[in-house]
Amino acid sequence: MKIRIAKKRDIPSLKNLWWQMHMTHYDFDKEYYRLAAKSKALKATEKYFSHAIDDYISVFLVVEEDGKIAGFLKARIEERPPVFHKQKSLFIDIVVVDEKFRKKGIYSEFQTHIERIAKVEGISYIRLNVDVVNEEAKKVYLRKGFVPRNVLMIKKVKRRK
Repeated sequence: MKIRIAKKRDIPSLKNLWWQMHMTHYDFDKEYYRLAAKSKALKATEKYFSHAIDDYISVFLVVEEDGKIAGFLKARIEERPPVFHKQKSLFIDIVVVDEKFRKKGIYSEFQTHIERIAKVEGISYIRLNVDVVNEEAKKVYLRKGFVPRNVLMIKKVKRRK
């Protein structure tokens, strides 16, 4: 297993992994995670990844296993409002491990790398969001020392007829 910085040549594989993750989320809630069209979503994802690879506040890692990209983690360094003692945090936007490569310690390796980056940057907190029904991911994050802090709540607004 080799973890490295994402490169633009990785984008086709990253898009495929993102789609795999999206379909899992879609199964959680078909209406909330419904996309306009797959082609449009993948084009927007390609643009997002391309920008993130070039963005100086992004941390974009991939893991290679058996010559294939088996997962990625995209995070960003955020400045907190000046009222807080600790000014910077690291927010994990997306983490995906290909279903075929799960249970091999890949997320653990990602977290080791991201914690090392946080220490170098003087960051005391790493944050992430996880879907409330994603029990498998929640168990992993809890085992790795994350604790629930906030709950994102949504309400569907009914359209007028």
